[in-house]
Amino acid sequence: MRAPFFLVSTDNSDLWVFETLDDTIRSMEAIDVRNGEYIVFDAGGLQLELSAVLPKFWDPCAVGAVVVGPNGEPRPDDLRRRLRTELGRRGFGVQDVDIHELVACAVRHLK
Repeated sequence: MRAPFFLVSTDNSDLWVFETLDDTIRSMEAIDVRNGEYIVFDAGGLQLELSAVLPKFWDPCAVGAVVVGPNGEPRPDDLRRRLRTELGRRGFGVQDVDIHELVACAVRHLK
């Protein structure tokens, strides 16, 4: 896995950039991960395997944990499309650039 990491909301396609995987994990709630509300990519377009560990019994103080599995699915075209869309929404024209340039542009402008 390569930094930076891109967190995408499946609800509204919002996209956030994180320098570390730990920061990315801390920004998610386990229940939302279990409900499939997030997708996470690394800088190369690897879609990370996410899962949630939730308490067995309901406890208002227990939030569970987000776990990143050892496997992932290469999806660079999906990341490229999502980065182009988000950067375009913010006024940056990035149609004919490769994924490395998109990642660099996202790091500069989407934080």
